[in-house]
Amino acid sequence: MAMFADYVLNKETGRYEMQFVNQQYDLLMYIYFDEQTKTYKLNVSDEEADKISRSWWGRGFDLQYWLKEGEHRLR
Repeated sequence: MAMFADYVLNKETGRYEMQFVNQQYDLLMYIYFDEQTKTYKLNVSDEEADKISRSWWGRGFDLQYWLKEGEHRLR
């Protein structure tokens, strides 16, 4: 099974979020901008992100990699 990253504009914040979806576009997890801390965060714990990533990609989840990968859209 596959998991894909997709950028979606959050109309409330005006910022892009990086959503991770399966082949049917079911939302599995996402990276969003936290206004309080002024940083991007996952909507799930690091442990849950690792579990989801291993289930769909066969490897752990690296938040820093995805933030760097999406830096052109996640501003």
